Amino acid sequence: LGIFQRSMVLRATAAAKIQLGQVRQGHSFSASQATLQLVLQSKPWPLWLRREMRSNWAGETGAVAIYRGSHWALRPGEAELRSFVEEHVAAEEAHLEAMESLVCEPDERSWMPATAFGWALGYLSTRIRGAHGMYVTTEAVESFVEEHYGDQIARLELELQRGEHHPLEAYQALLELLR
Repeated sequence: LGIFQRSMVLRATAAAKIQLGQVRQGHSFSASQATLQLVLQSKPWPLWLRREMRSNWAGETGAVAIYRGSHWALRPGEAELRSFVEEHVAAEEAHLEAMESLVCEPDERSWMPATAFGWALGYLSTRIRGAHGMYVTTEAVESFVEEHYGDQIARLELELQRGEHHPLEAYQALLELLR
């Protein structure tokens, strides 16, 4: 699954957790080095995409921090939530690793303190509200991510249909990665 599809799964999983308390194990996102190298050939990106990729990098950084903060807030006896957090931090670390491979220059990265904000959000939502707080936070964040990536995908698809970007194969690989 691409980042967008994975976000939809995380959002649906978190929404279900609010009601059912079930834990989903494992993550399915992966990006090969060959794919990442191909996507790098799409650079330099148009200004709008450069801004979006900066935001994507910041978002993935913040997502990892949310789950790490949540992990610190866990109390003994919260094995189910611990499994949820560990599975999701692994998925977000895989997303971040891919983004770091693409958004690799200092001027491409956001200076927003995503790590501090994300960690505080994860810690406080989990410490104050327990599992429910973590699941609600995850659902809210992932619903935003779903919309954010969806907008990028739609615009990039349209621009590719118009023949606006080359090399086409590199941009198609980026599109698949975002999905």
